[in-house]
Amino acid sequence: MPNMIKIGKIVSTHGIKGELKIISDQEQIKNILIPGNILKINSKEYVLNTYRHHKIYELITLQGFNNINQVLPLINKDVYIKREDIKVNDYLLDDLLNFEVFFQGKLVGKVVNIIRNKQNILLQIKHEKTFYIPHVSEFIEQVDLQNEKIIVKNIEGLIL
Repeated sequence: MPNMIKIGKIVSTHGIKGELKIISDQEQIKNILIPGNILKINSKEYVLNTYRHHKIYELITLQGFNNINQVLPLINKDVYIKREDIKVNDYLLDDLLNFEVFFQGKLVGKVVNIIRNKQNILLQIKHEKTFYIPHVSEFIEQVDLQNEKIIVKNIEGLIL
């Protein structure tokens, strides 16, 4: 979905009043799940009614849904939001997709994927070969949003 950001996956319901459990790895989820925002699930648009965090889940309700039986068809579906509907001070990791990556003034590739795991976040870079750069200040010197480029440092051993 162009210009859509995946914010998570509905994994189950919570209670009987139509609350949904979402697993999300978005770093700014609290700035995304704002009541009134439009979410896209299974190509349909829904208005977010409520949001709260509980344990490892993001719990939401959707306007017009107040019964578990109404939301059961949404289980195991991915949840998306339009990028322009997300208000953040800096940037989302997904914004970095297709950014050019430079090391010592030389183009070394483009960001083709963002890999989130428990240890860290990796930017998958592809040029002649594919390699990975951790999204930490030790390797990321500057992110230029206007020119869609990333300047990296200390990556000699990461480029094979």
